[in-house]
Amino acid sequence: MFTKKFIPTIIALLSLNIAVHADITISFVGDMMLGSDYPNKSSLPPNEGKNTFTSVLDILKTSDITFGNLESSIADTTTKTRKKGKNSYAFRMPPYLANRLSEAGFDVLSVANNHARDFGTLGFNQTVQYVTNAKMKTVGEKIDKATFIEKNGKKIGFLAFYYFSYANNSIQDIVKAKALVEKTKLECDYLIVTYHGGAEGDKMYRVPKKTETYFGENRGDVYKFAHAVSDAGADLVIGHGPHVLRAMEVYNDTLIAYSLGNFVGYRLFSTSGNKGIGAILTITLDNDLKLKSAQVTSVKLQNGGIPITDTNNTAVKKLNEYANLDFPKTGLKFDENGNIDF
Repeated sequence: MFTKKFIPTIIALLSLNIAVHADITISFVGDMMLGSDYPNKSSLPPNEGKNTFTSVLDILKTSDITFGNLESSIADTTTKTRKKGKNSYAFRMPPYLANRLSEAGFDVLSVANNHARDFGTLGFNQTVQYVTNAKMKTVGEKIDKATFIEKNGKKIGFLAFYYFSYANNSIQDIVKAKALVEKTKLECDYLIVTYHGGAEGDKMYRVPKKTETYFGENRGDVYKFAHAVSDAGADLVIGHGPHVLRAMEVYNDTLIAYSLGNFVGYRLFSTSGNKGIGAILTITLDNDLKLKSAQVTSVKLQNGGIPITDTNNTAVKKLNEYANLDFPKTGLKFDENGNIDF
């Protein structure tokens, strides 16, 4: 019979065992810009953004890891931008908005995109620093650098790619991308590759399976890239950049989400048509890090670009439609509630 003095030890051991064998949930969203003080303060959210994520807070905060693409710099007003052309947009979130992301439950933010450097090297460095100060991690700030998070005794790795090589690893350099994935896979238990690529716009919901261009820029062949990094060992591939949803598929046991669309873009993102429909993808991994289930929560951007849960499940319907169009054999389709088991 155990005496009372052993009870705390037994409880601790049981708790450790439960923790080690627990599932891991990871949530992903697409493009995020919470508000900008450039060119003026009219594009800042009310109440310092404290109500931005109210509708989706339960999902973001209850996941073990939450990821999003930070489609903006986070910098102070000492920074300057060179973006002044007709088709140029510059976003600068005030430093306090980094705290709104942290409070909402975000753990990892990609800065490998075409807006993280809107305010130059100074603004980019401030972005990384403000994210770090808010107890979150960035991925994509340096070439060949992965980001890791420990959960339940497992090491989860993140790599971020972009279509300009000066900013990060380029999705156009398939050979280099595969080599980096192979190297990083040896350093972690589960590897997530995220990329920013593809043409933008309301009509860009198809995966064309060829190189895409936008305003003369080579935005990469995201289909070729996603399959290549899967072949190299990526366990999950998450895309963003087109600002609309794109289909999901399973290739080589790798779930590929080609674009999760917009998630938040206060006032300065266009939210008309397909650009106002987004999704939260939540995956569950079992103790062996096998994909156990996936869930899509449909969101719509309202009130200037704030994410609101969509009871009509529009995103789920769109994703199923796109899967039938682009991947009739490998496409991922969800039930009416946005769920699928593996």
